Amino acid sequence: MQNDMDIQWANATPCERAVAKSTFFIPKPAKQILFPTQKMSMWNMLKFEHPLITSTHPDSIQNLNDFFSLEPPHSDTTEVIEKLQKLPLPNHLLIQRLNIYSRDCWMNGSLSVRYAHIPGEEMCFPLWVVSYWHALLTHVTTVRKPWEKNLAWLNEHRQNTVNKNLCSEADQTYAILGKLPWNSPQFGFDDCKPIHTLWRTLGTSWMNTSVIDAALEVIKVKVDVRFDLTSQTLIGHSDIITKLMFFFGGDIEKPKEYTSCDWLNNIGRELLARKGETKGADHWVPVGVDGSDLTFLYGDSMCGQKTPVMPPALFKAFTTWKSYHTSAKFKMAPIKITQQADNTSCGPCALNAINCLACPELDELAKPEDIACVRLRTLYDIISHVIDMADNTGVSTASEASELTDWDDEDDE
Repeated sequence: MQNDMDIQWANATPCERAVAKSTFFIPKPAKQILFPTQKMSMWNMLKFEHPLITSTHPDSIQNLNDFFSLEPPHSDTTEVIEKLQKLPLPNHLLIQRLNIYSRDCWMNGSLSVRYAHIPGEEMCFPLWVVSYWHALLTHVTTVRKPWEKNLAWLNEHRQNTVNKNLCSEADQTYAILGKLPWNSPQFGFDDCKPIHTLWRTLGTSWMNTSVIDAALEVIKVKVDVRFDLTSQTLIGHSDIITKLMFFFGGDIEKPKEYTSCDWLNNIGRELLARKGETKGADHWVPVGVDGSDLTFLYGDSMCGQKTPVMPPALFKAFTTWKSYHTSAKFKMAPIKITQQADNTSCGPCALNAINCLACPELDELAKPEDIACVRLRTLYDIISHVIDMADNTGVSTASEASELTDWDDEDDE
């Protein structure tokens, strides 16, 4: 294979890109064998056997061209798939480089790919094998490894003989995760990403926006079924704070843009979580507005015993927002919140505080040692809501999706 690429992928025509997309697309029969099926539960997915991804750096492979050949690929599909199930993949860094470089090679006449990192392996494979390497690497790093850690964390708490409540919560969460396919959409939520993307809810991970907003949606459902609370409390997503900071938190206010934002204009009182800044790190805090008591509410799980202070930019955003709807003077009041004992539990602490604020008779402030229970209950409630919404709409949570989102070929445009 020549070392210099005469024709670059960047110069490919739309027609060439369409042909390449088909060439590098993993055939459905291969997907069904080489990856976990859509109907597998989370725990069965983790039992699925896949070939090893080489962990050592391939110092002996200096030239990416060694992986590509002008020879046609082996024609026996069954034999190809059987080999793919056994042969170890290249190093993860090499896979990423090969995935990008493969288009240039195809433009310059490459018809197949080889396992050049394995001495003596001479079979030529179809070019879609490069996509298979990349897809499997993505699955292992973004799905399998996080959930393997979660399973170990769950099993540790399931065997807890001291904290019976924690043991029970872990058992329930483990059981309900076994009821849904690992790649099932989050029915009933604005964000319909697969269930496996909720992995940050468990363990010691920092919760991302998707998890926080799903949990807030569950709290909203709790409030909505209570007629005595529905007229008093509204639960909003974290993007409310993002919008307020955009309109009013900077040096230049944007009143025209705000007045055209109907959904934010219509909010009178909000209880929500936000992603702010504490010592330069992402940090979730509970924020509320009590319109009847003319009060801004704010809590912080990292303030210790001190009274939490709302950041100046956020306070400016809230007071300016308030001035568009009332001239009344608002005071500040703290939200009771558990003080976190680590660097990653701000999300569950904030959600627990909001639960207690919105539904005080249904929840109580967690002790620092019980934050793991909050994580478990949060995921249990989200999964329960997904199952309920699927049942209510007649959707089978065990049905197989038409395509694997994680494994679809990337858009080459």
